[in-house]
Amino acid sequence: MSNSQLELSQLAGGDVLRQALSIVYGDIAYRRFNLGEYRIVAELATVCRTWHLALGKYLYRTVFIERVFTDGTTDGDGGSKKSKFVTNIGAIVAAGMSGHTQHIRARAIMRPVRTPRFDRMLEFCGFGSADWGSVRTISFRAAFRDDRNAPVDEHAQESAAYLIRHLPGLTDIKGSVSIYSPVISGIYSRLLHHFMPQLNMLIIGKHLSKFKLDQFPESITVITLDARSLAQAEGIPRVLAAPLRTMTITNVNSDFSWDLFVGPASGCLEFPSLANLSLSCQEGQIPLKLDSGQINARFPRLRTLHIGRPSSFFTDPCTVLGGLRLESLTIHEDISRLGKFDPRLITDLKHLEIETANGIIQLNDAWNVAISQLLTTESQVRAAKLSLLPSPSPFSGTVRWPYLQKLELNVMRYDWEGYERLISQLPCLRSLRIRHGSSDYHAEPLGEPSDVKSSISISLEKLVIDSADYSVGSHLPWVEQLVLRIPSLMTLWVPPNDKPYFVGLIALHKRDICVNDYEE
Repeated sequence: MSNSQLELSQLAGGDVLRQALSIVYGDIAYRRFNLGEYRIVAELATVCRTWHLALGKYLYRTVFIERVFTDGTTDGDGGSKKSKFVTNIGAIVAAGMSGHTQHIRARAIMRPVRTPRFDRMLEFCGFGSADWGSVRTISFRAAFRDDRNAPVDEHAQESAAYLIRHLPGLTDIKGSVSIYSPVISGIYSRLLHHFMPQLNMLIIGKHLSKFKLDQFPESITVITLDARSLAQAEGIPRVLAAPLRTMTITNVNSDFSWDLFVGPASGCLEFPSLANLSLSCQEGQIPLKLDSGQINARFPRLRTLHIGRPSSFFTDPCTVLGGLRLESLTIHEDISRLGKFDPRLITDLKHLEIETANGIIQLNDAWNVAISQLLTTESQVRAAKLSLLPSPSPFSGTVRWPYLQKLELNVMRYDWEGYERLISQLPCLRSLRIRHGSSDYHAEPLGEPSDVKSSISISLEKLVIDSADYSVGSHLPWVEQLVLRIPSLMTLWVPPNDKPYFVGLIALHKRDICVNDYEE
């Protein structure tokens, strides 16, 4: 190699490699919670010493524990199939890197087959021979089920005691505890009870009704609760409102009481630090007659709102939401209930997501008109996700979202001319995804694409065409024209059946575009 050529590991003093590998790790290991894909990171680390050093912190950051069957699966009811535990505990201990571990993730550790006690399994893997004082999070995932002959109390008590001894620094205990696993529920509750004074995050359910507490500690800043399960529980400790920064409440109904939260000694209940709020309401509730002033008074620092069925909360949801000083707004609702949009809804937003409650159904005729009004309202929005009707096209007017970088459209019918008009008016757009979700609306394209070859964007780098039919069919010429009119395009995702065509097209036009499909 000549001196003028640089390897990937040398670019920007190695910073390019470090950032690239961190993205790889985040995509295939951290988010998807899969030990099998975590092995890919380990394989990348064997390429060379430089890569190993760059990936080292990711290799040891998370302990994975998975119960798999001999055929390699983790699903199914198990039956009499033989199984084994697979984990990276041994690799972390052998490398002497347990001091860098922050998370423990246990997946499918209980099945309806003869199962060793969790603490004994950990000890067999060498867990007890290392120092895990840096671990802050433990997560239990998947549908746990117990050995019916297991002594539940003994198993839960001994396993929880083992974890308490070896994980003194826990601040987050996560997981959806299945009703099929009294053992896991017992471990979970015992860990919560012991570590409660130092927890940052809490999931409130019926299992907390046995706590001998008047209120939860001030360290709790993130909370998730199911209003439906709370209605069936007694003696739940109260939650201090002031420290909360993130709150999720599901299954809210007209009987939900904010008395669970402790506010000032006098005056209106206020959440002075809450920045992120997620609410989902049970359908058919009586809407509250609240205005944006009342919401702002209760949540003065609210910046991110995710709300399901807002028409069950407010008699005029769009007007109420339009008066809030939000940066991110996600709405899931039957669009026919939303009514007229308030332009103030998006003026200062950075992220906007509007979806129907059950996919693209029950949309009224004025929906695209409302979307068009939003697009013509000047906004700071950077990322958006919108649901669209077949016609009329909402892209016929001037689009005034000059800072938009990422856009996802859920469509019932392709509108290629509309997409071209839209793209040409978004100077900062870098990523566009068009999702066609139902073959029932896979209508033939209107006319043929024009012979115009001029560029419509010099910023768009990623284009995703997603079809439920595994092919765009007769729309292929329109997609071809769209691709050829975007000289900045670097990555193209197409339905699996269309990939060979576009690989050939890219080669024919000598374009440097990576073509992918959804089977990879």
